[in-house]
Amino acid sequence: MVMSIPDLERFLGLSAESMEANNLFDELGTFQRPELDVLDEYMWYDWLLLKKHGVELGFVSQPYFDAQPRYDWKRGPLLCHQVYFYSEGFNGRSDIRGYAGSLPFGLGFDDSRDVVRGKMDRFSLRGAAQTDCWHTDSHELHVRYAPPNNAIDSVVVTLPIRPWPESGRTALFLGAGRWRALFGESPSSPVLAEALSPLNIAVRMQENEDEREADFVRECGLELYFEDVRQLRLPAKGAGKLGLGAVKFFRARDREAREWQGELPNGLFFDDSPDELLAKLGRRPDLHRDGRLTGFALWHFDDVSLHVLYSNFENHILRVTLMSAGYWLDSMELNDR
Repeated sequence: MVMSIPDLERFLGLSAESMEANNLFDELGTFQRPELDVLDEYMWYDWLLLKKHGVELGFVSQPYFDAQPRYDWKRGPLLCHQVYFYSEGFNGRSDIRGYAGSLPFGLGFDDSRDVVRGKMDRFSLRGAAQTDCWHTDSHELHVRYAPPNNAIDSVVVTLPIRPWPESGRTALFLGAGRWRALFGESPSSPVLAEALSPLNIAVRMQENEDEREADFVRECGLELYFEDVRQLRLPAKGAGKLGLGAVKFFRARDREAREWQGELPNGLFFDDSPDELLAKLGRRPDLHRDGRLTGFALWHFDDVSLHVLYSNFENHILRVTLMSAGYWLDSMELNDR
């Protein structure tokens, strides 16, 4: 039986335990039901791949989705927040039958990228190398293209995960240009303490497993990295051996962060697409890698380096890291710095 797109879109926002969801499962002819792995304390998602229909359903713990307290994340019902539609031979997989129903917004798997963009031109586009994303009136629509962008590989409709409530935020606003002056300051520096008040850097570094990091991700979407001042190409500021070498800014819910609300370097915004990111920097990155789900770009300038991690699914920026000259090493983990 082939279901139409309105039927499948009815899954979005439904509890997997609801009568309506179970009726839809029965219509699909599947006995599969989503469930969380109780042994994996960090797993809040499950997916059901229905190969004979060319469809995959994504589910998430509703308390996690709604940014409720962590102790409820394993207790709540599972919410359907994603529906995937796969083309025949999706991503080279012969075991997945192509979805034969109607796609959203009149799209067709034979549509080229130009045709898709024409059909979606009333919505704001976020583009990347092989994907496009639009925020529609009720959800987000993601399209992945089959190389060389002359057909659609897959279509996804998804409900964006909610940010943390602002009630728990530590207020901190710092202009993007101020960070350059703070590089090299020791963890106990009064200058650093005044600039980043009310954050207690020394206490947070003692709490961290890595004594060179100060993690304020949940408070305000910020992480500080300290390095031996001999490695940093800066004059030592204070008597300590460590100086501020890098600062990382987080998007909402990336690594469970509250989104950084201050300025980002180089006029960037978290909602910038990978295409917009590359255009804003004005030259090719010194290092650039794209994966199926994420990518990153790195630029070296005279006094700083800039590393940006972005999503190739939502097509927006996830993390921005500004580094003092001398901080970046080729041996670093390239996806995470």
